[in-house]
Amino acid sequence: MTELILILGFLVWLFAAYAFVRILFSWQRIVQAAPAGQGWPATLELWSLNFDAVRRRVGEAVDGEVTQVAKSMKLFVICVVTLVALALINIVSGNAA
Repeated sequence: MTELILILGFLVWLFAAYAFVRILFSWQRIVQAAPAGQGWPATLELWSLNFDAVRRRVGEAVDGEVTQVAKSMKLFVICVVTLVALALINIVSGNAA
């Protein structure tokens, strides 16, 4: 059981890392596409999950990147919750180190 949980945890961790990298690359493209002086405000709006404000501030050219950030954030949160659940299952099953 422990081996299965560790394997599943590692796979979920890989998906979380993938989602995090997608978030970082999309964020970089959004900041680069922002007009001068608008990169930091766009970043704050992005991290506050105000995606419509980011589109208004930077322009519709980054619509795909904003959508990718939203999807990647959802995937990242799902992976983190899954990792916590796997850790709890491992503890409850009595196999935790």
